[in-house]
Amino acid sequence: MLTSALWPVPLKTCQTRSREVTILLYHQWQFLYQRCNWIDFTVIRLCWEKDTMFGNFEIIFEVLGVGFVVRWHYADTDKGRQLAEQIADFDTQHKEPS
Repeated sequence: MLTSALWPVPLKTCQTRSREVTILLYHQWQFLYQRCNWIDFTVIRLCWEKDTMFGNFEIIFEVLGVGFVVRWHYADTDKGRQLAEQIADFDTQHKEPS
């Protein structure tokens, strides 16, 4: 979900999960310490999303390349349970041998 190549680099040890709330802090300053093909820098961003299919609410806030995402899982839904079962089945079928 937050792992695309276009997404900013997460800060280390800043993701927590408590009471179905996930908080992710990140930055877009990687061009200062590593060579990049392009620079994507956000001056200011504020947005929110309500995902009723999976029972999630998300707020994204960024200022000068530093931002955070707060995601709240407020309800279990049939689609969410079906997806979790499919992921578990896939993980079971494609488990790497030890």
